[in-house]
Amino acid sequence: MKSLAPIFILALTAGILGGLLAVTAHYTKPLIEQNRSEAVAAELEELQELIRARIKSLELTARQLESCEYQIEITQETTKGYGGNMEIAMAFLGESLVGARVLSHRETPGFADALDPDAWISAFGTKPLSGIDTVSRATITTRAVLETVNQRVAYQVEWLQLCLLDV
Repeated sequence: MKSLAPIFILALTAGILGGLLAVTAHYTKPLIEQNRSEAVAAELEELQELIRARIKSLELTARQLESCEYQIEITQETTKGYGGNMEIAMAFLGESLVGARVLSHRETPGFADALDPDAWISAFGTKPLSGIDTVSRATITTRAVLETVNQRVAYQVEWLQLCLLDV
């Protein structure tokens, strides 16, 4: 009977800790969701600010902004990176990519550093897509982002051509 005591103590400890973990998860879930929502809103606001800056730099008039050529659009696409699905937001002014941000991902910390708005992904909208390479330590993830953005840019170009034909 004495040899079962350590097993019983271990099982009791595991049960108590598991219960504490479940309670903690239950009470922190709303806060985590709120923080995620606020982070997404901040990323989308940053894309809107990039659009406003581009409009200002091009000195576009209100009439020009009503045309297809300068239609403002922020789109969201889902793609699969190394760690799973990623949600990517892209800002367009007509067919021109203004910026891109990753709203959510499940990539490994460290490898996902390229997705930080101040890192690799900041090149989108400031450099030609042909001049943006994947990051060697995060090739699958950055390739997925690059391919998704390229596909969306091609769609925007096609859409703009159709829109201009309708005018």
